Amino acid sequence: MRPFMLPEATCFEALEVEVCTDGMLFFRPKVLKLAVMANGDEPSRVLADEDLMMHYIAQWYLAHRQQGGQPDEAMERIARGMDAKELQGPH
Repeated sequence: MRPFMLPEATCFEALEVEVCTDGMLFFRPKVLKLAVMANGDEPSRVLADEDLMMHYIAQWYLAHRQQGGQPDEAMERIARGMDAKELQGPH
């Protein structure tokens, strides 16, 4: 697997990731398109697939943190929620 390429001229914070009260994820799709294009993928394909969108957001966040970027409250909240669900196991 090739390394995730960070989009030029923008930062992870520009996505403005938020977890809404109903649990839905809010972000700026136009900004996500920059990361998708930087990694040689087709934006329309990614933005049509919830799993691919989350994959790109997660990979961008991981790369952001690995390069010394500040923690993002929404992404850390998502990670904590995933850890709790994984610990519960299948129902």
